[in-house]
Amino acid sequence: MENELTNNGNAEEHNLPQTGEIIGQYDNAEQYEKVLGEITQEINNIIEFAAQSTDWRDIRSRLTDSKDKLKGLFLKEADNNHLLDVINDTIESVNARQTEEKQKLDVTSQENYDSVIDRVREAVAQSDALTDFKKAREVLLSAQDLFKNLALKRSHRDELNNMIHEAFDSLTNRQIDERENYEMECIENYHNSKGVVEEAIAFSQKSAHYGKAREALI
Repeated sequence: MENELTNNGNAEEHNLPQTGEIIGQYDNAEQYEKVLGEITQEINNIIEFAAQSTDWRDIRSRLTDSKDKLKGLFLKEADNNHLLDVINDTIESVNARQTEEKQKLDVTSQENYDSVIDRVREAVAQSDALTDFKKAREVLLSAQDLFKNLALKRSHRDELNNMIHEAFDSLTNRQIDERENYEMECIENYHNSKGVVEEAIAFSQKSAHYGKAREALI
């Protein structure tokens, strides 16, 4: 084996990139076995992580990185193919687990969505009917809490959140409209009362009868 690797000490030099660095060359069988053992252990650690984690993106990233590193080690074909098979088998296993998890989430999400959708709709309708805006907001916040911690896929969560957000927007617009109407009413009342007061003051200034002038002001 040593002859294969060193060609009697005059072997062509091989640069062995590892994450962008040169790790040296195989001067003898012992060095080769050391590198093989290290990459094997690294791949085994990734496989162990993959078996315990559900962070699919991170798992795939680590497996892809290990394949890229393997390409740069220039291992013997049998060793290289064995490790590639191990990595590819792990990728297939991860894909199968992710598909299974997605199917489970789809079922769970539908059940959770069905359990709250009617109550959320009722809360939105109740909020829309209330003229006590503080109470209306409390109703919507309570409805939001119904699904905040439930396992839901994105489409279900987005639908429920959109219902609540639209109800809050509607409530805010109603508050703005009521405030504007109240301000307009105050202005109108001010102008109406201003004319009456001015007439009463003018009458009191001209009247010789104190009692009648006082009644006009009142």
